[in-house]
Amino acid sequence: MAPAGRDPGLGRFDRATILSLQRSAGNAAVTQLLQRCGTDRCGCVAEPVEVDYEAAATASGLVASGLERLTRRGRAVSAAGATSRGPEQLVGNEVQTREISLGAVPRALLQRDLAIAPPRPDADGRALTDAQMQAGIKFNDRVVTPVGPDGIRNLRDVLGISRDPAAIDEDFVNAVVRWQASQRLTQDGQLGPRSARPLFREIGAEGVGRGEVEAGPTYNPGGTIAPPVVGGNQQATFRFSARFKHDPANGIYASCCDVRQHIRWDAASAAALAGGIPHAGFPAGTAANTWIEDRDAADNRYGRRAGPHSDPQDFDQFIDTNGRRNQAFGHIYRGSDSPGGPAAVLAGSWRFRLSVVDVCNGDAQIGGQDFVRVNW
Repeated sequence: MAPAGRDPGLGRFDRATILSLQRSAGNAAVTQLLQRCGTDRCGCVAEPVEVDYEAAATASGLVASGLERLTRRGRAVSAAGATSRGPEQLVGNEVQTREISLGAVPRALLQRDLAIAPPRPDADGRALTDAQMQAGIKFNDRVVTPVGPDGIRNLRDVLGISRDPAAIDEDFVNAVVRWQASQRLTQDGQLGPRSARPLFREIGAEGVGRGEVEAGPTYNPGGTIAPPVVGGNQQATFRFSARFKHDPANGIYASCCDVRQHIRWDAASAAALAGGIPHAGFPAGTAANTWIEDRDAADNRYGRRAGPHSDPQDFDQFIDTNGRRNQAFGHIYRGSDSPGGPAAVLAGSWRFRLSVVDVCNGDAQIGGQDFVRVNW
């Protein structure tokens, strides 16, 4: 809807209308438009000035979004002024914009006010083909949509595009490409776990996102397990799970939650094992009765959405609201473990500990813990 004072036929604003738009938006891009009218911001304008209202409105919305994020983060702006990392800067209570063309505002604001400097802040994303664009939309529609409209709006905001519409569209895919370029990731426009991980760390660093446990983490069975000897072998089997709260309107994201399983073996077990450790995946010399993160021989570990230790399997995965494996945006974790081996080399006990960490906030432990003991 055009504001009062706009001439819909000529697309022109008079000076009073521009000033009103400027005050209501607190927008330096509008100030730049006004400066074109005269030698100073408040100079007299004899004739109405030609203004691209759509571009001005887009710039206004993006800068206002940036200001809202600064407010949410509680970043104080001193009387002397403070500067953000993006193309806009705060001086006193006024927003000023560095020298950029109005048409470049949406692209330039991609990097606005990031709390964690990306590896390649000035990288430009590549142009996708039509087929690649459709593949990106299809992937993100399947993987990202479970976060809901509020989650999509917040992701769009951090990616540097308008929060609305809360949709997976070409703007969203292109913004993901630019994000991937800045993070030195494959530029396919698909917001999978590798691309989502630094995005949620950014959300945490801005102080606008955290994880929260809704249920669990829980072992089943819990307590103590004493595996029988069958054919000269022993094996214990247990499952574990956790459910995470997802309320992006209040800054709570399931994607902030990772699961960790730790193991501790006692001295009797260490004495019976070759090298004192269950297998070569553990560091040599790991002392008995020491909690250490559980892993396989290839150093893959439970409950990691992404990263060098992540290797999703049916026994180690995150599930979304559609019941599909979704490492980036799943709100349910399901895992299982079956430790065991020849009864002749198993002795003493192994204890397992299950916990949840908030990867958006420095891997801080959140929620409770659960334990299971295996007596060999």
